[in-house]
Amino acid sequence: MLAEEKGSKGELASYRILSPTCGLRVSPLILGAMSLGQAWSSFMGSMDKEQAFKLLDAYFEADGNFIDTACNYQDEEAEIWIGEWMAARQNRDRMIIATKFTTDYQSYKVGKGKVPNHGGNHKRCLHMSLRDSLVKLQTDWVDILYVHWWDYTTSIEEVMDSLHNVVQQGKVLYLGISDTPAWIVSAANTYARQHGKTPFCIYQGRWNALIRDMERDIIPMARQFGMAIAPWDVLGGGKFQSKKSLGEKKEGGERLRSYFGPNQNEDETKMGEALAKVAAEHGIESVTAVALAYVMSKAPYVFPLVGGRKVEHLHDNIQGLKLKLTKEQIEHLESVRPFDVGFPGNLLGTDPAVSGKPSASLAMFADIQFVRAQPSRAPHSRQETDTFEYENQKTDRIMPRYSSYDSDDERLPEGMRRVGYDADTQTYTYRDSDGSLWEGPPGARYGHLTRVAEAPKLPSHNDDDYDAGSLTDQPPPPYDEEAPDSQPFLNPYTSPARSEQPRSWRQELMPLLNFFLILGLFLLGVFWFMHIMAGQTPEAPLCEDPSVPYVIRQGDTCWAIAKDHNMSLDDLLRDNKGISCESLQTGTVICLPDV
Repeated sequence: MLAEEKGSKGELASYRILSPTCGLRVSPLILGAMSLGQAWSSFMGSMDKEQAFKLLDAYFEADGNFIDTACNYQDEEAEIWIGEWMAARQNRDRMIIATKFTTDYQSYKVGKGKVPNHGGNHKRCLHMSLRDSLVKLQTDWVDILYVHWWDYTTSIEEVMDSLHNVVQQGKVLYLGISDTPAWIVSAANTYARQHGKTPFCIYQGRWNALIRDMERDIIPMARQFGMAIAPWDVLGGGKFQSKKSLGEKKEGGERLRSYFGPNQNEDETKMGEALAKVAAEHGIESVTAVALAYVMSKAPYVFPLVGGRKVEHLHDNIQGLKLKLTKEQIEHLESVRPFDVGFPGNLLGTDPAVSGKPSASLAMFADIQFVRAQPSRAPHSRQETDTFEYENQKTDRIMPRYSSYDSDDERLPEGMRRVGYDADTQTYTYRDSDGSLWEGPPGARYGHLTRVAEAPKLPSHNDDDYDAGSLTDQPPPPYDEEAPDSQPFLNPYTSPARSEQPRSWRQELMPLLNFFLILGLFLLGVFWFMHIMAGQTPEAPLCEDPSVPYVIRQGDTCWAIAKDHNMSLDDLLRDNKGISCESLQTGTVICLPDV
């Protein structure tokens, strides 16, 4: 039974805005379709169409709406089955479909090397791949089209121009890129911004608690360009298991299948044990839930891809949305394989807005306070309670639902609002609905706040103007009709106090003066034009006898002037063979009395 028949919200119904540059409302987990099909059963395991439809139904029943596929997955079976499923369920308009181009998707039919233009980043491959994907998916458009990987043979300009064209055609709504170096994505998005093209709004890449290379450049790049992150292989290809757990599954006939091979290395075994330890601390058995919670706690706008072949795998993954890992638990997982940020980060330090710690070389110059980057806002639950002290009484307040686009004020207990920040002491000042003032460090937003015994005298009528050091995010005070002269943000064109004032004689005459100024300039231009035109024709008469015809040269032109206006220049010069227009100097006049 599907979610719309039940009339209740599913576990994936806490939709999130995809990224600062994409307003799509999507589920917090993406259903990866790489396992939907039988063509790759030799290394991915077998899944027939009936099983695939059950998995898709379970995801949709949980109110999931974000499916990720590619033109080549399972030799095109994945896209075909998704298209058939959406047609059977009549739910295309409710789904967010992301697919990819770049990988050759036809050689399995005709043989390797037979279709060289069915792969790559170039315009022809994009055209054919998107054309065929729309047919297989039985849709007129895809919500997100990814560049699957960078081929290093097509220019950034061709890629971005071609992608922008398919967006303008309405075949694609948003663009993403996968498995590509950060410098290329940065250059591509910069080119798009400078030339009015559609930029990438989401990046997909390999990221988990053991493989953290994306944290070096790609995640900072995504933060800079407002991109979402869709990590794949979050669960380590099923290898994040203890040896005991893996042995039990093998005894039950379940094989470990992964794109990177079936063998588990030592670090993967240690990570499985570390994940199991954290899971036990939360009272659950699912190590996959902890692995998902880890990446979602590291950065905002993170949407992990989850796959598998069984419905129970999906429900197991959804548990990760309910976990909130502590700082100690995150450090425990990261201790399995210490991460080397590499040069120049290991020499000069990383972004202090993220780490909160300036490098030693930067700290030599001054004690600098940094504005911290936006933390993760993973939707752990629809509501979360927090306790804070209010007049020495512990009171439970309902915290607003977390989402990737919440503001700082939305994370405060209900009725509390931030009104100031002291950079020297790193102390926030808050005001509750009763007007009382509270203070505390940034972390106190989730814990205890200290009530200010005596509220300081406010500098104006508005409580929002309370000065607690360096104030931030203060809106202008509202207009007060009783004291209009004290309003620093008064609009002279719209405020009642200004619109009712009488106009001065200068204000009354200004439109009339402007009119005469414009009229004078216009007439001056007309006279100047007439003077220029008049100078292009000779003034007559120039000979003593006005009846005598004459020839005059002005510039490169000779003029013939005679009583008979039909007489041409050749006629006037016929009996004066020594005279020609070319022989005359500019301004010379030749009178011809004998003509």
